[in-house]
Amino acid sequence: MPKLKRKSESQKREADKVRKRESLEKETSPEREKRLEDKRENQRKLRAAKPEAEQEHERSCNRLRMEAARATLTPEQKDQIREKETNLRRSKRLQQLPEKVNEIRENETQSRRSKRMQLPLQKIDEIRAQDTSLRRIRRAAATEEENEQVIARETASRQTRRAAATQEETEHVRERETTSRKTRRAAATDEETEQVRARETTSRQSRRAAATQEETEHIRERETTLRQTRRAAATREETEQVRSRDRTQRQTRRAAATQEETEQVRARETTSRQTRRVAATQEETDQIRARESEQRSQRRKNTDPISLDKAIEIFQKEMKKKPIHICTCCHRLLYRKGVVLFDITKYEKVQAELRNFVLAEKYRETSIDGKIYICLTCDRTLKKDKMPVQAVANYLYLDDQPPEPQDLNELELTIISLRIPFS
Repeated sequence: MPKLKRKSESQKREADKVRKRESLEKETSPEREKRLEDKRENQRKLRAAKPEAEQEHERSCNRLRMEAARATLTPEQKDQIREKETNLRRSKRLQQLPEKVNEIRENETQSRRSKRMQLPLQKIDEIRAQDTSLRRIRRAAATEEENEQVIARETASRQTRRAAATQEETEHVRERETTSRKTRRAAATDEETEQVRARETTSRQSRRAAATQEETEHIRERETTLRQTRRAAATREETEQVRSRDRTQRQTRRAAATQEETEQVRARETTSRQTRRVAATQEETDQIRARESEQRSQRRKNTDPISLDKAIEIFQKEMKKKPIHICTCCHRLLYRKGVVLFDITKYEKVQAELRNFVLAEKYRETSIDGKIYICLTCDRTLKKDKMPVQAVANYLYLDDQPPEPQDLNELELTIISLRIPFS
């Protein structure tokens, strides 16, 4: 009887592989998932049983192996791998409970932070720049609705982290974000800086418009506290620079604004100051007045003395401004400083009979610049619900000028006048 040849070790291994492959092909999806989960669990147990130094060595070896493998890949292959890993993580999260998903995200965040802490600062900046570029690409490819959802989710995530963070961690995060913004602004051009400021201003305005009065007051209080903290920690030179920059910005905005917009801003600031003063105690009011008095004294001390030529120039400039603004109530010609823009809605609390009589359409006069003004005296008296003493409606209107004096010059008119002006 011939002897059977023994199978070699390689043949045995091949046969085992075939049997294993056949059994895997017969497996259903749930069975495969269970087998893979058991395999991963066994690997975790084996890792946990090893010493910490050996585990760290294995992690570093795996990291180096992955970096070496990724170094040989093209950018397109890297993007494909990242997309595949992202989809795999999403599918795992969808199968988990919300509490488990939050725990997984927190663990991944802690893992990324620990990895970044071990990297040099230049490498961290490169990673952040790559992440920022990737986010911009995704946002550019996404629809407006998807971008709004992403922004809302990121905002909610930041708010949750801030609520759970300590005061020290919050200050550290704000300091890092401030440093990052300063770095970006220093590297940006003037045009890019203006675009960013315009976008941030629009964003703040939309948030304020959607916020309630209580939320708006809370935001203003928080911003005021933050500004006070920064000012207290800043040096005198930095404080002067900030004040100078703010002053320049305000002057630029005022120069570009119309007269009506300027009046609205002044009215809003006056109302805000009055509200704060009413809500303040006597001690706080005294402190505010003392601080404002000190600031005025300091500004006067820092102001350069005006030379004689400069004073003459200012005087001549002021003298060129003539009283050409007509008060619609008393019809007097006044300087610009003595009048304000006329707005009928400011007198809604005045008695209807008095308002309709004094401010009737037949008495209204338009100034040479096409606008309607009212003098400060008439404005103040009307708001007290009283008849202005010099109002035209108070039977102080003038008769039309006869045709004879219209051909006389200024000297001739002065000579025949019942009142002789002199200086």
